[in-house]
Amino acid sequence: MSYLLVDVVASSKYQKQGIGKKLVNSIINDIKSETMDGEYSTINLISIKGMEKFYESCGFKEVPFGYNGKGMRMKIEK
Repeated sequence: MSYLLVDVVASSKYQKQGIGKKLVNSIINDIKSETMDGEYSTINLISIKGMEKFYESCGFKEVPFGYNGKGMRMKIEK
């Protein structure tokens, strides 16, 4: 199974209180409990620039672009 986590943001008045880390760890633990024996899951992450250290502290590892290719997005406006 593959999951996509698109940044976790706490209101500025609640930052540095461990709330974001608790949210991320809760998501990770839910995914671990849903992953069946003999199978694996991946969590792909899109984060704002500068938050890499936070996500590394939650157990995420940087994926070199040479391995997975560059991230891409499409913006549709009317």
